[in-house]
Amino acid sequence: MVKILPGLFAIGKPAQDYALLSETELKNYMLSELDAIYANQASDNYIGHISQNWNNEPFIKAGYLSDYANWRIVRKLGEPVADKVYFAGAEYTDGEDWVSVQSAAQSAKNAVDRIVN
Repeated sequence: MVKILPGLFAIGKPAQDYALLSETELKNYMLSELDAIYANQASDNYIGHISQNWNNEPFIKAGYLSDYANWRIVRKLGEPVADKVYFAGAEYTDGEDWVSVQSAAQSAKNAVDRIVN
């Protein structure tokens, strides 16, 4: 038996509509969309789901910077404070590229390089 494990990951403006839905409404909406794609098999084979709105998480308040953030602000976020506090993650890059796991990893490498050198 083949199991299809679809997922939804939305950020920025597209995520705003989803964030307004209750967990049940979101589940029903997603199953409806998947039923249209998979010949009405998604609902019949539904086992469970996980839903997480990063805007509601304490101390996080978001998943990523907006795609429309000013690159100069993004670059400023990545600068160390007094050569004592260093930042790493998707929001703490050089401003050329952000909002990805790869850029988050690269920013961590850059922070370590700054500390070591």
